[in-house]
Amino acid sequence: MPDDEVALGDALDRWKAGIDAHEPERVSEVFTEDAIFQGLRPYSVGRQGVIAYYASQPVGLTVEYRILQTRRLADDQVLGYV
Repeated sequence: MPDDEVALGDALDRWKAGIDAHEPERVSEVFTEDAIFQGLRPYSVGRQGVIAYYASQPVGLTVEYRILQTRRLADDQVLGYV
């Protein structure tokens, strides 16, 4: 697995674990403190919006993902299509 996929997979694994455990605060830790987040509602800025969104999800909801493609944008940035 290429390094970019490993880096993205690490973040997505942490995101998935928080959703699967229904721990919205844990999910929010994957996002930056000033993240622009858009779920199925109007967007929010910051981790509190991420927490509110995932807290409203039903208990028992789980996530599966597959990395389809990645691009290195900068030394410390990876863009992924998942």
